Amino acid sequence: MNILFTALTPFYPQHGGVEKVADTLCRKFIRLGHRVFYLHLVWNKEEYIKYNYPAESVTILPDSDVNSEQNVEFYNQFIENNKIDVIINHNGLYEGASLFCKVRNKQVKLISVIHSNPLLNYNYLWSELTYLRNNTWIEKIKRIARCCLYFKIKKQRLLSLQRHYAQFDGNNHSVLVLLSSRYKQPLLAIAPHLSTKLYAIANPNSYNEVELIPAKEKELLFVGRLDNRSKKVNRLLKIWKKIYKDFPDWRLSIVGDGPDRKMLEGYCEKRGLCRIHFYGYTDPKPFYERASILCMTSEYEGFPMVLTEAMQFGCIPIAYDSFDAVKDIIKDGNSGILVPPFSMKEYTNQLACLMSDEEKLKRMSEYCMQDVTRFSIDSIVDQ
Repeated sequence: MNILFTALTPFYPQHGGVEKVADTLCRKFIRLGHRVFYLHLVWNKEEYIKYNYPAESVTILPDSDVNSEQNVEFYNQFIENNKIDVIINHNGLYEGASLFCKVRNKQVKLISVIHSNPLLNYNYLWSELTYLRNNTWIEKIKRIARCCLYFKIKKQRLLSLQRHYAQFDGNNHSVLVLLSSRYKQPLLAIAPHLSTKLYAIANPNSYNEVELIPAKEKELLFVGRLDNRSKKVNRLLKIWKKIYKDFPDWRLSIVGDGPDRKMLEGYCEKRGLCRIHFYGYTDPKPFYERASILCMTSEYEGFPMVLTEAMQFGCIPIAYDSFDAVKDIIKDGNSGILVPPFSMKEYTNQLACLMSDEEKLKRMSEYCMQDVTRFSIDSIVDQ
């Protein structure tokens, strides 16, 4: 079978979750004997060009205007020339999906993947508008203005979403894939025409199956973008502030970078928080291997791969029960801990309880490693 993977930007796996998933699936499909091709709008960065992509070819569209007639013609000619049987459009959630829906050959199967909560920007609009981007009086006035426009923006977002999902109703559009079955009903509420097209397939595990739990250290871990708008890393620092003196043999490692890193580091320095280190953008695997607990304090997520990645190494996740797919990943009390959103007191208590109980740590670590095999690459590719 000839399979075409599409997205606006290349599947450079170090860039993010979508790219990592595409890279993993591509390699597995090739091992099963299929031919896989990549098609994109732009390269983005120089390091993307240098990566050794597993696909048979990586092709860039001729026009920077994604929906130009030139791109539509090129896209369809590419499909014919390479005898493509199936298109997996990884750009289903974003602008540009319309181009990849314009397949003229109705024999070609078209699958679009929604790599997050399909209503993310609509459901969490209030959180976005009330977020204080800085502490200036101008930003505070802007926040008031944003809040006053809430209902107008909410209506605009709804209309935009309805237009976006209308494009997946073509006769050749075989399937729209969500990351969780829990996202089906909310999407159908605004796009009932998709009732026969929705499937749910989780993201695959990022690493090869790990057979033994690595030696664990008394380390808490955060992995992700340092952006308080959604990730709320500032919550984790406040929680650490409450407990670090009671656990002098534990440390907190922050892996990742982002717009709020300096502010977060300044918070720690100003309050004299110790045994906390910011590692920046680096390979998280060594941290998963040695850390005992992964801390997530996000306001919202889609299907965060950081949870399953940690679980593969027996690193126990604790997270707020703040997004639907988290229940697909964490079995509360067994493979991790779910905390009612957004109680910092309860999060602190649950975390401290886990840190204090070596037997519980060992039991849950073992359960994590076994349970996460549900998302093995073989299982996901079969689906």
